[in-house]
Amino acid sequence: QLPDGSFGNVHATSLITQSLLASGQEHTKDWKLNETLKYLMKELESSNADFLAYYLSLPILNGKT
Repeated sequence: QLPDGSFGNVHATSLITQSLLASGQEHTKDWKLNETLKYLMKELESSNADFLAYYLSLPILNGKT
């Protein structure tokens, strides 16, 4: 995980976050979930967000991975 909370880009971050949440890893001490969520929100609010970014990120933000 990078210092900004991402795992590279918004698409990779969304997929990895969904995998970690689905496997019950949200409380792992070496994963900064809050930083990841902040990163995803920042990316979705930017003018560079594409359809795939929303498609992959919205289930995470709705708690439905």
